[in-house]
Amino acid sequence: MNEKIVELESKILKLEQELLALRSQADVSAVGSYIFNDENGEISLIDLFDGRRDLMVVHNMGAACSYCTAYADGFNGVLEHILNRTSFVVSSPDLPQEQLRFAQSRDWKFKMVSTNKTTFEHDMGFEDTPGDHWPGVSTFSLSEDGTTVIRVAYTSFDPGDSYSPIWPLFSLLRHTDVEWGPKISYSDAESSMLGHCSTLQ
Repeated sequence: MNEKIVELESKILKLEQELLALRSQADVSAVGSYIFNDENGEISLIDLFDGRRDLMVVHNMGAACSYCTAYADGFNGVLEHILNRTSFVVSSPDLPQEQLRFAQSRDWKFKMVSTNKTTFEHDMGFEDTPGDHWPGVSTFSLSEDGTTVIRVAYTSFDPGDSYSPIWPLFSLLRHTDVEWGPKISYSDAESSMLGHCSTLQ
């Protein structure tokens, strides 16, 4: 492999380790009480911990966003591993029944909550103005007495980052100048390779 590539990859790894260390030392803050809605009715932020100490909430822009859908598809694929470590929830401004219908169409297994008519997305920094949402993730923990929710870390999602395997993998292809974006669904021709792969199982 090209020595410059190896050197740069080593620098990136070191920077990622430094970032991890800084995050572990960063100040954390308590957040207020939030009430969301899911297919069963109202549910609080504390309830989302489901008896565990840690919670990860993905800020999804909703079913209309093909990029958010691609990220969610990826999380769904590794959900068993995620849930072995932390509670995991995907939030979006879509109404619960809309979420349920879309989740079933994609065979998503993770829990979803609607942030519609709440200030949660805005307060967490993922809604600049009403209706102007941004994708990302926030992590939370519970205080020792289990009564206070603490926001530990957060980051936004951007095509090309490491929170979806799609773009890092595509960066290894020869023709990196190809313009590509995810779709909610693909034509038969675009999905032909997927069908081919399924016959090899």
